[in-house]
Amino acid sequence: MKIVQRYLLTDLVGTFLVTTAVLLALMGMTFFSLKASQAATTSLSVIALCQVVMLGLANRVDILGSLAVLIAVVATYGRARQNGEIAAMRTAGVTVPVIFMPALLLGVVAGGGLAHIQD
Repeated sequence: MKIVQRYLLTDLVGTFLVTTAVLLALMGMTFFSLKASQAATTSLSVIALCQVVMLGLANRVDILGSLAVLIAVVATYGRARQNGEIAAMRTAGVTVPVIFMPALLLGVVAGGGLAHIQD
C-alpha cells in the first residue's frame, strides 16, 4: 500500500468512526425520546426503556453504517480536492484507481462487517 493510500485510509477510517458515533448518538436520542413518550403512558421501567432503545439502534445499524461510509468518503475526498491534494497526486503520477482504492477498501470492509452483524 502506498503512502498516499495509507494517508487517505486513515482519514477515511477516522471520519467513518466519528460519523458513526454521531449518527448513533442522534438516532439514540431520537429513539429514546419517542419511546420515553410512549413509556410515560404505560408502565415501562427505565431498564426496559433502555433495552428497547438499544435493540432499536441495533436494528438500524446497517442503515447508519452505510450512511457513515458515504459521508466519510464524500468528506474525505471533498476535503482532499478542496486542499488541492487530488490535483497534486495526479500531477505526481498517481492514477485514479490508486487514489480511490482506500474508499473501495473501506466500503468492502464496512459492508462485510455490517452484513455479518445483520445476519
